[in-house]
Amino acid sequence: MYMYLLCLVKVHWKLIQPWLCIYLSKNRFTEIPPEVCLFAPLEALNLYHNCIKAIPEPIVNLQMLTYLNISRNLLSTLPKYLFSLPLRVLVVSNNKLGSVPEEIGKAKDLMELDISCNEIQVLPSQMGKLLALRELNIRRNCLQVLPDELSDLPLIRLDFSCNKITEIPTSYRKLRQLQHIILDNNPMQSPPAQICLKGKVHIFKYLNIQACRMDKKPDSLDLPSLGKRCLPPPLTDSMEDFYPSKNHGPDSGIGSDNGDKRLSTTEPSDDDTVSLHSQVSETARDHSRADTHSLLAKLDCSKVDQDPYDFIDPNQEEEGTLSEGDAQQSASFVSCIKELEKVLNKSHQTKDKENWKDESGSEKEHAELAEEEEDELKEVLDLRKIAVQLLQQEQQNR
Repeated sequence: MYMYLLCLVKVHWKLIQPWLCIYLSKNRFTEIPPEVCLFAPLEALNLYHNCIKAIPEPIVNLQMLTYLNISRNLLSTLPKYLFSLPLRVLVVSNNKLGSVPEEIGKAKDLMELDISCNEIQVLPSQMGKLLALRELNIRRNCLQVLPDELSDLPLIRLDFSCNKITEIPTSYRKLRQLQHIILDNNPMQSPPAQICLKGKVHIFKYLNIQACRMDKKPDSLDLPSLGKRCLPPPLTDSMEDFYPSKNHGPDSGIGSDNGDKRLSTTEPSDDDTVSLHSQVSETARDHSRADTHSLLAKLDCSKVDQDPYDFIDPNQEEEGTLSEGDAQQSASFVSCIKELEKVLNKSHQTKDKENWKDESGSEKEHAELAEEEEDELKEVLDLRKIAVQLLQQEQQNR
């Protein structure tokens, strides 16, 4: 019977050269005929729908074999030597395969692999070495996880439907050449089933978003900076400190009339000079107020720290024992405090005058107020020196 088939094959060779193929499908062969393995020029072998349980080792003699279809048989394993052949298409669907050998990575020329309708639970990572693979069919198996190594393949078609896969790895977004992805009848969670139903484009958008979330580090988040706060620069007499938002170039138009008159930065207008003096006086007055308040606080603390004096419940005997020097010092303190109160009152008066000055807008009055403010500042500085001297004398007497 085998010889009869081989004779038919020889006759058929002449008709389909140079593509040499043997069709032995839909028979009841329990093994591959040994004579078939002797045809070294054989390029395609179809053993579809038989009862073959194993692939014999002599098949390695077919070093021209590029197509092998051995689907719908009773294979339980694939031999290691099978992948030493220059196969481009391997179809072993509808068998009883429980696993795929790691030697599959040696099939460098394999372009189409169909291992659907088997009992495979895990795919080997060596499948990532099939750099020529274009179509992969792993439908109707027992797979639960897809290997990340498949993302390095130039796949055009991927079918992993009817499995137990719940997640597509985010690395699969690298499958740039993928045109068809079939994932029906899987308990998908990532991407959700609603996205999977929309097709490949939405699936890849979801994978890209998930990859960005995973790759994003806490340091790259847009959080407010918590660095040290820089102190403001000290004020000077330049116009930029008081008018930072103004343009002070040579053609800035400060103090110009309808744009006809242009002033440089070295020639400020009258309004600018008045406002400059008022702001300088305000800053100086603020410093003087702070000094007076600190001076009063020191005086109060010094009075509290003194044991011989008790202003809450004075004793007549102790008052009689006070020395003349202490009485003079206390009188000087009282006069100093009165002078400080006068200065504060004058500052309030000057503030009222400034408010009135803003309303009037007279240049002469502005100049007079500026002179008064300078005199007041001098008085405040003199009083501060006197108060400091009094404090030093009091400390020495103690």
